[in-house]
Amino acid sequence: DIFKTAFPSCCSGRKDPQPQESDSDEITNKEGQTDSKKLGFAPTNRVPLGGLGIVFRGSTSTGLIVSACTPGGPAEQSLKIQIGDILRTVDGRPIAGLSDQELAPLLVGPAGSTVRLGMERIPPGNSTPLDVEVSLTRALVA
Repeated sequence: DIFKTAFPSCCSGRKDPQPQESDSDEITNKEGQTDSKKLGFAPTNRVPLGGLGIVFRGSTSTGLIVSACTPGGPAEQSLKIQIGDILRTVDGRPIAGLSDQELAPLLVGPAGSTVRLGMERIPPGNSTPLDVEVSLTRALVA
């Protein structure tokens, strides 16, 4: 499907979608222009797409569980995302129940753009979850 073509890593282990180029005919029209309705957002020709470098391992009723941060990616460099955090909102929008195709355009966007993540964190030795808001700048992620 289109989503797997444009963001293959997101569909295997619910990794943060990795920005990449696609030569799939499925997301371009007859004139070779990107069909933003199929892709879910309108890419630009001037700014490459960037991601956050977050890998998710599963979900809860409220969001996705962080299992790793890509080395050198925005999440790791920020030192603000921890393994076990639960991603609950992106730019204030709750993500519980969203499909990968609905989630991708929230996480992936123009490199250099900022996104706000609402996280739930349970500190060690404490059973009361904390709400943590983190702003990250999207970047090219390997």
